[in-house]
Amino acid sequence: MRRLFVAILLFGSCGCVFAASRAISYTIRVSDPVDGRFHVQASFASGPGHLRVFMPAFTPGSLLQNNARYVSNIHGSTVSGRVVPIERVTKDEWEVVSRAAEQLTISYDVVPNSTDSLRLTTNFLGTHGGFFQGTTVLLGVRGRLHDSATLKLELPAGWKIATNLVGERSTYHAPDYAALVLAPVQFGDWTERDISTHGVNVRLVFDAPLPPYDEAKLDEKIAKIVDHHIRLFGSAPFHDFLVLFHWRPDLSFGGGVARRSAMVMNIGKEWMSDLPAKLGETFAHEMFHAWNFASFYPRPVPPTDYLQPEYTTSAWFVEGVTDYYVMRTFAEIGQSSRARLMSWISQDMTEFEKSPARGWMSLEEADIASWSEPVESLPMDLGGEVAGLILDLTIRRATGNRASLDDVLRQLYKDSMAPRYDGFTEASLRQTVNRVAGRNLTPVMDAIVKRQDRCDYSALLRDTGLSVRATSGTSGKSLELEIDPSLTDAQRQALDDIFGDR
Repeated sequence: MRRLFVAILLFGSCGCVFAASRAISYTIRVSDPVDGRFHVQASFASGPGHLRVFMPAFTPGSLLQNNARYVSNIHGSTVSGRVVPIERVTKDEWEVVSRAAEQLTISYDVVPNSTDSLRLTTNFLGTHGGFFQGTTVLLGVRGRLHDSATLKLELPAGWKIATNLVGERSTYHAPDYAALVLAPVQFGDWTERDISTHGVNVRLVFDAPLPPYDEAKLDEKIAKIVDHHIRLFGSAPFHDFLVLFHWRPDLSFGGGVARRSAMVMNIGKEWMSDLPAKLGETFAHEMFHAWNFASFYPRPVPPTDYLQPEYTTSAWFVEGVTDYYVMRTFAEIGQSSRARLMSWISQDMTEFEKSPARGWMSLEEADIASWSEPVESLPMDLGGEVAGLILDLTIRRATGNRASLDDVLRQLYKDSMAPRYDGFTEASLRQTVNRVAGRNLTPVMDAIVKRQDRCDYSALLRDTGLSVRATSGTSGKSLELEIDPSLTDAQRQALDDIFGDR
């Protein structure tokens, strides 16, 4: 079965100075886990007039969640105790009427989302603890998304808290709404241990004891992956990284979601047959998102409107190129053979070309279409993985293997450190590729991601040392990557760099 993961951008928090007068204060109380709900208060200063509050309809990367359906018992008041009228005006929004400049408090309950079997981007509450993504429990205030925020948790005695938000002793801070709601929060009882590698600390938190497994081997695998990614980019966008592991024996396989300085990962029962090996691919993918999607990202990210779709045409780059580098990671840390990697990408190329929408939908259109959950679409991860290989080979061919897609990623990461960075566009991504390659590769990119019909792999892979052979079998036509018998030295070196020299 193909690996299962859900990739999602999310930003970590930073140590910033917050303006108290504009801060929005949230309190989440779990007084009795048997009660089975989150009791929430949002307090903020407001002037006279009408304002709107909302519950996000989605978490970026996880579409159509409809979080407002889990909100109940909402009401408002002032510091003096006066009742403030609140009226629902859309399925996700409420209007609040304030008479004067005053401090308002909106109180409401959130019933945990029991329909989401993965619970990676929603919430959970049980007798031994719980978890939430802020987008599922914290109301936003229209026009106040850039205000700083404070979050206080009131939990049963003895319960611990794990989050990448800044703070301690159950009170945490964020520079704005996005940083607050896109940070995972785990609470309850758990075990934990740390891994130190390449100057960073990786904190592993397990919400429940796992069946026996090789802990040392798992820690070694995680350390190698983290070390590889940091060496590739030259530095990390974090000093500490939090991994929240959820033991899920009700699931067959695992999966995860990523942020800049944290990830949440389910461990399904079948992963326990060899946890270090089964977990490695998903962990490498999600960790890579700390750079590709959390540090440098396509516009419009982070979202400016949590109720309306915000379309990008670069999801193939975020997901698929990340998958390509997962493959590269295992080649470079010596944990996969050339034959295995060639087979891996051949299978993904075949599946991509067989997808129902191939021939009438482009990779760039596929992300926009995903908001409607179409019956027939293109797998952006598979198409982007193939695009990653072709771009890498093309840049290496154009530069005599002096530059590669690695240099494109490093430049995007460097760009993300500039003041007021606001993401890359489709045009600026092509400019970066062309600058690294030293020539115009826009036609190559367009042939992969803009065209709706099938790729001409013979043309795209010409003079790279690879070719694609089509074979017919009981399941239809399959595509297989092959190494050309008459490699040049430059082509051989490029393939060794990508697939390993074994």
